[in-house]
Amino acid sequence: MDEPTAELLRAFSACANKGTGASHPIDRERWKAFILAAHRTNSTLVPSTLARWLMEEEEWSPEVAEQLALEYESGRELLAYALSA
Repeated sequence: MDEPTAELLRAFSACANKGTGASHPIDRERWKAFILAAHRTNSTLVPSTLARWLMEEEEWSPEVAEQLALEYESGRELLAYALSA
């Protein structure tokens, strides 16, 4: 992914509550900004790589990392559908 999108992901990870993921409104906004940027830049980041990065590099729990990866995948799919309709 490009550097601005990666920075959005790093900012989310650094600021979010690692126990709750993107449930706080401010964390949710950061998370949505990352997903939108990933979509706009046609990022090739796949959900499994995202989950692995969150766990291995950022020390998120497997459960929360997997949930975020699923949200990422769903968000990207919804954006793709909305823009093709």
